[in-house]
Amino acid sequence: MRLIWIINQFANTSEMPGHTRHHEISVGLNNKNWEVVIFASDFNLSKRQFLKLKGIQFFLKETLNNIKWNWIRVLPYKKNNWLRYLNMLSFCFNLFFIMVFKLSCGKLFGKTPDIIFGSSPQLPAAFVSLFLAKLFKIPFVFEIRDLWPDVLVHLGDKTQKNILFRFLSVLEKILYKNSNLNIVLSKGLLSIVQSRGGKNVIWLPNGPDLNKFKFTPLPYDNDCFDNKRTFNIMYAGAHGLANALDNVVEAAKILNKNNVPLNLLLIGDGSEKDSLIIKSRGLSNIHFLDPISKNK
Repeated sequence: MRLIWIINQFANTSEMPGHTRHHEISVGLNNKNWEVVIFASDFNLSKRQFLKLKGIQFFLKETLNNIKWNWIRVLPYKKNNWLRYLNMLSFCFNLFFIMVFKLSCGKLFGKTPDIIFGSSPQLPAAFVSLFLAKLFKIPFVFEIRDLWPDVLVHLGDKTQKNILFRFLSVLEKILYKNSNLNIVLSKGLLSIVQSRGGKNVIWLPNGPDLNKFKFTPLPYDNDCFDNKRTFNIMYAGAHGLANALDNVVEAAKILNKNNVPLNLLLIGDGSEKDSLIIKSRGLSNIHFLDPISKNK
């Protein structure tokens, strides 16, 4: 059985809020006779709290669905300020020592991973993983889920002259050039990663588990809508700056003003959710649902 280590600070099990891409990839690899070990932080990005570690517990190992999870302690934070950077750096620091220990023991007993797989947008953690992969002569795969640090500029938070942007740009190019394989989630990133020195770039998008999501035809219904039978639109996903849901709130205001029989339901969480709720006060046609507590 071949062994792969997946490093992603924000990886979640299927029971946790947030993306479950690496859990699903791991299940697929496990079905192909791969042993999968994931290194992540249980400080959940959506809930801003630890879900596994208790008290001063530094590290926890558990096996779920034949996948071995390694939960690593990080510094907590509540808002996207400087504490979030410390949160990421604390993961890198702790990850380094844990990986060095495990790789050294694996080298001693003849069981090191066949592949180390690092995922963005946590570029420092991916860089640490690449460094150790090269040091122990293990193939490294880099996955680009978001084009960092470009997103910092596109969202208006930083400029290209910013020292953080420059630092992350250096890490980005090193990762592209030195990875044995680069994986992108969007086809549009193929040429961008290649232009920045990336070799062996492939596209592997997100997708549903067809064993869980099956097509079911909708029941017949007429196409007449009024205030008693409204047309409902649902959004399920992150409520962050990049999602631009303030446009949805503005649309709800226009629809509400013109008495259009349509309701909008937004399910999810994120840094902009509280602001969106405040902006939508007084609107009867937009509703927010917390995917965890199920409270509106």
